Amino acid sequence: MDGDFLDPKGADAAGFAELREALEERQRIIEELRIQKQQAVQNAMAATASELKHLHETIVAMREQMESLRAQQDTAVREAIMGANDEIEQLKSTIRALRDEMEKHRVRHSEEVQAARVASRDDVQQMQATIAAMRAELERAYGR
Repeated sequence: MDGDFLDPKGADAAGFAELREALEERQRIIEELRIQKQQAVQNAMAATASELKHLHETIVAMREQMESLRAQQDTAVREAIMGANDEIEQLKSTIRALRDEMEKHRVRHSEEVQAARVASRDDVQQMQATIAAMRAELERAYGR
């Protein structure tokens, strides 16, 4: 019996082999779990990297769109200002032309009034001369 206990080929050797197989099985399972964990981490990293890339592309596209809209808005504002400035210049030109025309009418009217006054004064003087001549003639005729 003592020989069976110490015999490596005996029952203890079989238990030892079973333990070794169990240990190797456990190590294989641990290695598979480690590989699965690494794969899960790599998958998560790849998904995160893909999502980050997509977000970056979205940000770039939105920034470009925003800059394009800003440029369009700036162009529209510039065009509106230019149109308003053109209209202002046209209105100023119209105002100048109307002022010039008004000044011409004022001068013409003033000249017409002055001419009418001169003509009226001449008429009055002529009538006064006629009256004086007729009075003198009447006085001669009637002796006064």
